[in-house]
Formats: sequence, structure tokens, C-alpha cells
Amino acid sequence: MATAIRDGWKDVRPLDAVDVVVSSDGVIVPHVGTGLAVVFQENHPHAVAYERHGGGPHRIIWVDHDSHSALIDLAEAATWNGGVDPRGSSSFLGTDLAYLKAKNVRNLHLHLPALMCYSDLGRGFLTEISGVPIVRDVPESTLYQAIRQAREFLADMSLYVTYPHEQNLGGIDGLARAWQRYGMAPDVAQATGAADAHTIQLLDHAETALNAPLLTAAGASRHGFDGIGGGLGKIFYLLRAKLGVIGEELRLPQDIADLYIYVTEKIDLHIPRGLTLMAERAEEYGAPAIAIVSNSQLVRGELPKLGIHGLYRISTDHISSQEIRNLSTRLATTWGWDSS
Repeated sequence: MATAIRDGWKDVRPLDAVDVVVSSDGVIVPHVGTGLAVVFQENHPHAVAYERHGGGPHRIIWVDHDSHSALIDLAEAATWNGGVDPRGSSSFLGTDLAYLKAKNVRNLHLHLPALMCYSDLGRGFLTEISGVPIVRDVPESTLYQAIRQAREFLADMSLYVTYPHEQNLGGIDGLARAWQRYGMAPDVAQATGAADAHTIQLLDHAETALNAPLLTAAGASRHGFDGIGGGLGKIFYLLRAKLGVIGEELRLPQDIADLYIYVTEKIDLHIPRGLTLMAERAEEYGAPAIAIVSNSQLVRGELPKLGIHGLYRISTDHISSQEIRNLSTRLATTWGWDSS
């Protein structure tokens, strides 16, 4: 896609400099995935893929042995969109981190979906990496012991946990309502929420008791990540991971541009953070910003408040490189100009 955009523009304006930044919004695109693996390989060309199966979803972990870095993309492996029971054990993630620790990984990017299969408030994960069994009626002292031991287990690993958007349903205790909205029987959802209330209360108390510092990327609200990944967001916060919305650390070119273009699969109620950052950069330099999407719930009247000056749609059935190239050529003839 990046090549198609560059080539389409240069078909009619060959002397223009076109910078392309490969990024991901961290949500699944049909027949494509999230694209995070592509971004990781762009930054780590020698990365190796390892397939993982046992105890959880089929997933691929990417490891760059040269930089001791890795990527786990659970949005691609375990996003929950309704239709099945989202409850299950998150212990598989603990085995993955132990696997990476054995491979001497020191920097891990873990991407979580807003709503995830294998959701258990992170009890299985915490049990796996701490060696302390965590059940629904766990005593407070036992939970605190598990968190301390998990911190010790991960002491040599820097964790950056991202998510596509905040779980804006009241944190962990809003999960039951989210599950009900996506089709879980109301009585089951409510019973699950009630059964988890004890664990949720202890996790809230642990923030103060265990002096968990707030390590978030700029712009993340304090509890917007609590319910991410079926409660894993809260657990990783207590384990002192850095948390942030995907796109917060998008690295835009330093050179000032005359036009900024953002290509994404969809724009819905949750505006991609990368799009916001691009629009802010464009506004800073007085340049127009446009977006190319397959699906969008935005109407044109909403574009100005987002700093977007144009919205272009492409086919939702199958995005071809030729279609992208043709659109880029069209943009070049519409938005391209000469300073003279």
C-alpha cells in the first residue's frame, strides 16, 4: 500500500518528495489483520516469527534477537466481537512471557484488544508468572504477594502495553455491560460481574497499597485502560508496565510537508490516535490533512473539528494496490501544487 501511494503520486508529480510512515491502528482489518507485525518487521527486519498454540488462541510472536525485542499482538489473536463466551483463562499469556524471558527478550510490545476472548481479569496470567494461585475469592495478602512476585519475574523486561482505544465503560467493572451489549445473556453477564466484584475491589486497593506509579503514554486517562484485554490492562498497570493508546508514539517525519495523508481501514466512534497526531502536525504547519478510509461513521460536517480537510473512501470488499495508486494519482492532481 505504501508503495502504491508513493507511485501513484509520482505518476503525475515525479519531482515531489513523498515520505511514507508505516503504522497501525491496532484493530483487525478483514483479510489483513492489524498490521502490527508488518510495522514490527519494518523496524526489525531480522525478526523471527514463532507460532504459539497451547492453552489459548493461535498466535504468532515476533522476536528480534539482535535488539532483544518482541511483539505479541493479542488484538489479532483474541479480539472478542460477540458470538462466543469471552470468559476463559489468560494463563497462556504468562507462558508466552516466560517463553520470551528464556529467549532473553528485554523489550516487549504487547498489544491488547479492547474486548478479548480468554477474559478472567488477568487471574490466569498473574498465577502463571507469579506461581501464586489466584482465584475469585483470593485473600488480599495472597494477591499482593502474587503482584510482588510477578514484578520480580518481569524485572528484567521493559513492557509497553498498547490498546486501540480506551475501554470507556467504567473500567473493569464495565466488562459485564460490554459483554451484554455484544450478545451475552444478561443474567450470565450480571452474575459474572457480581462474582468478579471481590477481585476488582482488591485490584483497586492494590494501586495504593503497592505504590503502583502511573506509567502511561501522553494523553491516556488514568483508568481508561482498566478493562482492556478483559482486565489485563489493570494487571499490567500494577506490574508497572507503560500503557498507552496505539499511535501515541507515531513518529512523523521531521521535515515540514505541504500535505498530510492518513490511510486507515475505518474511522468510527473511536478516532485513531495516529490520525489525531497527524492532523495536529498539519495544523501546526498550516498544511491540509486528509484521510483515506474504507469505512467511516463520520459525516463531512464533523471533519473540521478533527482537523481533517478531506475524506476519501475506497472499496470495502477488497483493497487493491491499483485502486490505492489510482486514488493517489487523483489526490496529486487535486491537492498538489507548485510554490511558484
